[in-house]
Amino acid sequence: ETRYGGSGGRGGYSGGGRGGGGSRGGSSGRGGGYESRGGYESRGGSGGYGGGGYGGSRGGGGGRGGGGGGGASNPGGRLRDIDWSKENLKPIQKDFYHENASVTRRDQYLIDQWISENQVTLDGRGIPRPIFEFNEASFPNELIDLLYAKFQKPTVIQSISWPIAMSGRDIISIAKTGSGKTLAFMLPGIVHTTKQQPRGRYDGPSVLVLLPTRELAQQVQEVSIDFCNHLGLKMACLFGGASKGPQARDLERGVDIVVAT
Repeated sequence: ETRYGGSGGRGGYSGGGRGGGGSRGGSSGRGGGYESRGGYESRGGSGGYGGGGYGGSRGGGGGRGGGGGGGASNPGGRLRDIDWSKENLKPIQKDFYHENASVTRRDQYLIDQWISENQVTLDGRGIPRPIFEFNEASFPNELIDLLYAKFQKPTVIQSISWPIAMSGRDIISIAKTGSGKTLAFMLPGIVHTTKQQPRGRYDGPSVLVLLPTRELAQQVQEVSIDFCNHLGLKMACLFGGASKGPQARDLERGVDIVVAT
């Protein structure tokens, strides 16, 4: 679990899955900062997000939803209960972060100066060094190219969050509005999804993002959809006050990421 100290909105990353494992690390800051507790937290199933956080990459060990759809009038009506004792749950890899050589060589005084200038405070053990460039984040080239096409460099909360989230550790982040929280948790979630076993026809989503309002849910979808499309992932946005039919059909067709209220 990682905590960000700062002002404004909340964000967080949950490594999800049947993990186990301990290390602590974290930080906090003007655009974010965090305190990390517990690397791989055992949370089977997709994780959760409250007001700006990312929850869980394909939690569990690759279990299947089983069964079939129940038709348009009764989606999921033929789904069966799963006897998990008979399922062969494959281990989930959650650590995809490889520290870039430029990060390793960076003088500590430059990192300390950056932390001071951005009012970042750290609390925890084994905290990865922050990154300063998109190509230091261990993202696929498709995402790196798209990031450079849209932005100049990572924000503070992204610089801190990405190395931790890409390592499969849990994060709770707090930072002000407009600090880049959405991509801070969504991009690691997208990458974790692409690294898991292919989703079966009736498998549930690998990532669940929960937000307090319809507007925030739509905003997260809008910010993230290009990155999902670049990697061939399907996303659904679910909220009240709109027709349930199209939303139900999106789920029935199968999605990798669900953003919901």
